[in-house]
Amino acid sequence: MEVPVIILQNVCRRGGITVKQGDYSIHSFSVKLGSWLGGVSNQPEKSPVFAYGAEIILGAIVKILVFIAVGAILDILPILAVMVIASGSLRLVAGGAHCTAFYRCLIFSLVTYVALGLFLDWQTAFLTGLSTRALIIPLLLCLILNLRWAPCSPDNKPLSGESDILSRKIGAVLICAAFSLIVILVGASQWWVWAVITGMLSESLTLTPGGEWFVACCDKTLIVEFQRKEAESHG
Repeated sequence: MEVPVIILQNVCRRGGITVKQGDYSIHSFSVKLGSWLGGVSNQPEKSPVFAYGAEIILGAIVKILVFIAVGAILDILPILAVMVIASGSLRLVAGGAHCTAFYRCLIFSLVTYVALGLFLDWQTAFLTGLSTRALIIPLLLCLILNLRWAPCSPDNKPLSGESDILSRKIGAVLICAAFSLIVILVGASQWWVWAVITGMLSESLTLTPGGEWFVACCDKTLIVEFQRKEAESHG
């Protein structure tokens, strides 16, 4: 995912950061920014920390802007917002499968959430007409998946120990329980209840071996596709 070149040029020029043409990406620019922050703060040993933080912040900003734009265009912004909040709240503690690069993560997340959002928008009348008892099965499934597989951390950022694993599992279960209590009390007649459940369930599925396999397959497919397009552009 490319950051707009003009914006980066202005930021770099004012900040005294040297950025080459090939560095206009979230990761590359974050590394440059981290090195610059480490230099101006006289803490060069913290440059990787600054770079990691910058990448998270820039990535989050780009994702939010893209989701807002696409959601507004497709008229499903409220549904997308509720799904992302529910899913993100659970992902903070439970983790889950992820793509190996920011732009692939963005594409995968955007396609997944937009597809789910369009489905919910299409089926709103049917779903909101169901009994509250219809909520029990997906909520129980979310709880079971998190009890069994949460937390799930990436290979390059393993959990610190058994206590960390236990605390994250408890946190994931508590979040599931809290959301479940809220939506059951409200009932199935509200559209956002189904958006909450869909966000929770989509996140919970990424914890499973099947979910990890699916995300990995999508990640590899996107890698091959982008490599093919890059080869075509140079050939």
